[in-house]
Amino acid sequence: MPYFYNDKQIREGRSWKNADGITHPSTWARWSDAEKKAAGLVWRDPPAPAPQPEPTLEEIRERWTAQVVEERTRRLDAGTTIDGIPVSGSIQVQADLTALDRLAEKATANVISEAVFEFRDQNDVVHKLTPEQVSSLFDKGSQWVMAIRKASWDLIDADPIPDDVTDDNHWNKYV
Repeated sequence: MPYFYNDKQIREGRSWKNADGITHPSTWARWSDAEKKAAGLVWRDPPAPAPQPEPTLEEIRERWTAQVVEERTRRLDAGTTIDGIPVSGSIQVQADLTALDRLAEKATANVISEAVFEFRDQNDVVHKLTPEQVSSLFDKGSQWVMAIRKASWDLIDADPIPDDVTDDNHWNKYV
């Protein structure tokens, strides 16, 4: 409570001295309004907070871009299902699929067509895949990741800025 005595703020829970040198107890806040007034205490409303300036277009764009990137990351991490396999779009899974695809290309060149590659999906289920299945998973996964990224770039550049970054209509146009 902002009570003042001779233009000095008196803090609740602390004792204080008046002009005559009398120390008043730290429990002064329990006094009635009449007692506070008799002791020379005056209530002052706290100053209104200063109005915040309107954000600049650059600040709005920065916040919007951060929201889009956050939603893009959420969607990639949530993943999708490709050829019946739940796959995350995380950087680690993208790197794993890239490595598997390179190995699958070598296996295909060596005329290996059996299911010799293991891939652990988003639900921790291990799938034995042929080189052809690995290539399909890599190609479709890459296309899905790029579709999400392309949608995010369109959202970042949108003018006017859409109301809801999570609206699936913004994200599904390339998927």
